[in-house]
Amino acid sequence: LRTRRGRPGLLEQRMRTGLDHPRGNRQRREQPRQARGSDPRRERNRHPEIRGVPLDGGPGLAEIRDTDGGELDGDPILDRAMGPLQFIPETWKRWGVDANGDGVADPDNIDDAALSAGRYLCDRGGDLTTAEGWTRR
Repeated sequence: LRTRRGRPGLLEQRMRTGLDHPRGNRQRREQPRQARGSDPRRERNRHPEIRGVPLDGGPGLAEIRDTDGGELDGDPILDRAMGPLQFIPETWKRWGVDANGDGVADPDNIDDAALSAGRYLCDRGGDLTTAEGWTRR
């Protein structure tokens, strides 16, 4: 299966790597809301946006100088993790996709973030049905 824009979808990647995603359950929960006229694509965006602390190399933090001019994370000096899955801007630029078909790859949208995380994890070609597949470097 592919996303609405024709990109390889998470289910297609799952077949290669074993990555599982309970999308069918989520769709069944959202159908009643669609029937009432709400837009589940918009409701799945996280607002206010989630932004982590500046990645300044302090205790427990990597130091990551700005990679996006503040365009994605709002910080032109240091990078900050973004959205519910905490992507850094450089990673989002490479792996971020529009999974819900609204025309925007948004790190604060759970569908976009989940598919993007799947793409990122599956890129290494590991078997995610095993512990080794999750931990190999």
